[in-house]
Amino acid sequence: MHSLIYSMESDDVHIYGQGTIDMNGHSFYDMDKRAIPSYAQVELTPEQVAECTATYQNRPNQPMFFLRCRHVRIEGIRIVDAPC
Repeated sequence: MHSLIYSMESDDVHIYGQGTIDMNGHSFYDMDKRAIPSYAQVELTPEQVAECTATYQNRPNQPMFFLRCRHVRIEGIRIVDAPC
């Protein structure tokens, strides 16, 4: 599991607080290398290449992941720049 916060088969999970969790998602991508689709029949323009997905080596999954949990409550936090 590559999530900052995760819980599996838990009850009464509460995350409270104030503030922001910055996941620093941009650091996982190489913005200079784009994944050009294999089906591209012609050379793409710079604008089209800029719209292609940036490549990455390894990145976390969802910032928070809950599997088969009951009564999950998250309150007062904000997550920004998630890598997914």
